[in-house]
Formats: sequence, C-alpha cells, structure tokens
Amino acid sequence: MNTFMKHNKKLIETIMLSTITFVLVMLTSCSDFLQVKPQNEIILDDFWNEKEDVDEIVTGCYTQLQSQAVIQRMMIWGEFRSDNVTSGLNISDDANLENIFSENINAS
Repeated sequence: MNTFMKHNKKLIETIMLSTITFVLVMLTSCSDFLQVKPQNEIILDDFWNEKEDVDEIVTGCYTQLQSQAVIQRMMIWGEFRSDNVTSGLNISDDANLENIFSENINAS
C-alpha cells in the first residue's frame, strides 16, 4: 500500500507541475502572438528607425509643395507682394491674378 501511495503522490506532483508550467507558458507567451500588425499602414513605433524613412518624409513634403493649391498660395502671399513676378500672356485667364497685377484689390 505504501508503494501505491508513493506512486500516486508522484503522479499528482507531476500532473500539478505540468499544469502550472503549461499555464505559465501560455500566460507569458501570448502577448506578441495576439497582436496583429496592419499590412496597409505604417506603424509609428517602427518608423523613423532608418534613413529611408526620413527620405520618404522629405520626398512627401516636397511633393505636397508642388501641388497647384500650394503654389498659388505661395505666389499670392509671397512673390506677388514683393514684386518678384511679372504678368504673362495668360493673365486674363484668372480674374484674381488680373486684379492683383492691376493693383485693383479691395480690403474685403
């Protein structure tokens, strides 16, 4: 009977140790497994780590500066006000530009 009790005690200890080990492993190793990174967008924590990331940002800024809306705003609020621009042949296409060049601007 004593041998049977020792065997059962050893079996119970083994099962308990295996269960505790399994639970601990499952609780500690799941965090990265459950986090899914999006495939179609840039993750902020992963960005700015390489020179190519900075080059992409600078290229994006220069691309936006070349858009027509930005160029028009820069011309009206920068270059036109300092007499660095002269009227060309297509000035009549835009009534606002024609008013600026003819100095016919109202304060409204």
